[in-house]
Amino acid sequence: MREITQEELERFQNLENEFLSYKTKIESIMKKVQEQGAEQYDEKIYFLKSFQLLLSFIAEKGVIDHEHEEVKNIFTKVYHDLGGIISCLEQGYQVAAIPLIRVLFETTVNVKFIYQDFDKRIKIYEEAKFIEQYKRMDKHDLPEEQKVYIRKNYKRVKNNYDEYKSWYSKYFKQNFLKGTKKSANLRQLAKHVGMDMEYEELYGSFSLVSHDHQQ
Repeated sequence: MREITQEELERFQNLENEFLSYKTKIESIMKKVQEQGAEQYDEKIYFLKSFQLLLSFIAEKGVIDHEHEEVKNIFTKVYHDLGGIISCLEQGYQVAAIPLIRVLFETTVNVKFIYQDFDKRIKIYEEAKFIEQYKRMDKHDLPEEQKVYIRKNYKRVKNNYDEYKSWYSKYFKQNFLKGTKKSANLRQLAKHVGMDMEYEELYGSFSLVSHDHQQ
């Protein structure tokens, strides 16, 4: 292996100095762009932070301590999704927040649907985990005892689900779309819980924003 010459070393050092100068300049520009992007969302960020703090307060006061375990899981998920949205907006990355906003909207629709008939639907929501666990089981090195448990529960609940669709698909199709050619999807679920206008507004505007930033 040959040694690096003095000339090559100087060239690398000059290149490093150029990069550091470039990095400083770009970071300054990016900071200004991010601050300008975040300014227009100051009011929304304040509202989102306030709502996130409210969730934290509710959890700390033990308000949800006696709720169903899946309700607690959804509560925690919403808290973290809000944090992700806030972080994106504060950094000026509005487009990066869109997938998280969609997830939050989907969670809202799901929760409204579950609470229309809580005992029955929370069970369907909860047991869908066995379908997902079964599909992923071979990808993980699980103890045989756990595999037996997953297989047993999968066989018990599998007829209640369309394996490669959302947890509510089969139940919703059988109970609300029977005899139609309509698919049980988020659009139909949103319509059922009275959030079809929000669905059209959110997904329509978000799709346009995403498309504009990909040009």
